[in-house]
Amino acid sequence: SSRPFKLRVSTWEPRRRIVLQGGMPLGLFTGTRHYVLEEDAGRTTVTMRETYTGPLAGLVGRSIPDLQPAFDAFVVGLRDAAQSPHRT
Repeated sequence: SSRPFKLRVSTWEPRRRIVLQGGMPLGLFTGTRHYVLEEDAGRTTVTMRETYTGPLAGLVGRSIPDLQPAFDAFVVGLRDAAQSPHRT
C-alpha cells in the first residue's frame, strides 16, 4: 500500500457520520478525517474535515500534500453515485 498510515474506523453512524484515524505509535502524530452527512429538505450536505494532532503534527502536517483536489474529486464521485439511477 502507498498509504503512509493505516486507517481505522473510529466512529460509524450509518447515514450520518464516519470518522477515520491513522498515525504514528505513541500518539506522536494522529490524522483524523471526519465525514458528516446532514439532511435538510430532501438535500444532503456532505462535510469533510481533517485534523492533525500530536507532538509531530506540525512537522508531518507540512509534509502532507494539498489534499483538496482529491477531496473535491471524492465529493463529485459521491454526488454522481448518489444521483445515478443505477445505484444500489
